[in-house]
Amino acid sequence: MTNRTTTYDYDTSRWIQETGWPTHKQDITEAVSIYAKWKDISPRCPFTGALDDDLLIEMIIKKMKYLHPHSDRDAYVISSILIIQSACFARREGVSVKSYTA
Repeated sequence: MTNRTTTYDYDTSRWIQETGWPTHKQDITEAVSIYAKWKDISPRCPFTGALDDDLLIEMIIKKMKYLHPHSDRDAYVISSILIIQSACFARREGVSVKSYTA
């Protein structure tokens, strides 16, 4: 049996060194815009009041795939970085909560 899945398991710091992240400013600007829109449109959890983290992730990935259509690698690495940064902002602002699983 052969596993034919594609993985995007990249070291982001290595990717930044290799590419120089030439679209950094544009990508950050887009992420800030996405984050603001997410805060406006995301439904709140009735129990915690948190916004929908999955929606934020989907919005970031969709936009980065649009901005970087010629390189899935770039789109996914940039998305990963921006998702982590956005999650930190959301927790600091109290619009996202850490979920605990047993």
